[in-house]
Amino acid sequence: MKISKKIVPSSLKRRRSRETKEEIVEKKVEKSAGKDAVELKEVPKAAQNESGSADTLKEEKQHDAKKAESSKEKPVSVKNIRSKKTSDTVEEVSPLKQLIQFGVGYSKYSTYPSKKFLARKLFVPANPNQLLAFIPGTIVDIRVAEGDKVKAGAILLILDAMKMRNKIFAPFDGIVKILNVELGQNVKKNELLVEMQ
Repeated sequence: MKISKKIVPSSLKRRRSRETKEEIVEKKVEKSAGKDAVELKEVPKAAQNESGSADTLKEEKQHDAKKAESSKEKPVSVKNIRSKKTSDTVEEVSPLKQLIQFGVGYSKYSTYPSKKFLARKLFVPANPNQLLAFIPGTIVDIRVAEGDKVKAGAILLILDAMKMRNKIFAPFDGIVKILNVELGQNVKKNELLVEMQ
């Protein structure tokens, strides 16, 4: 058994959609006026004029637009809603529901933060007076002691890491305030080695 699809021309589709709209209007009229209104129905202009000329269609659209405008309710403004709130009740808003602003270049953006964003480790700028281990390793040589005056570029320590001897230099002229390591000590990454003054 072959199933064939009916091919419906677009002009028929338009007529069917127009008829369905007209039927919906008729049902609304029946409900509002009661059973007696069935006999007093108005015949739509499109049904009176079978040719469906452009003038009648324009008139119908204008008539429908006027009805739609008259039936629309005025929207409630946001200002009115806000003014109805009482200032006596203060609600606590969770941090997830508060907008945050951040800048990228010259642009500013507003967004709601995620839980991951709120739980992140905050950025702390590096202290220029502290020298940290940039790689895990072992202290092989210490060339200064606490209270020593050093010049910029002087070797303070030698850190052995991954079969390389890394020299730790003084970044500026100053005094060694704290020497936090001993000879042969294993250090972790970002561990404090020397603090200068």
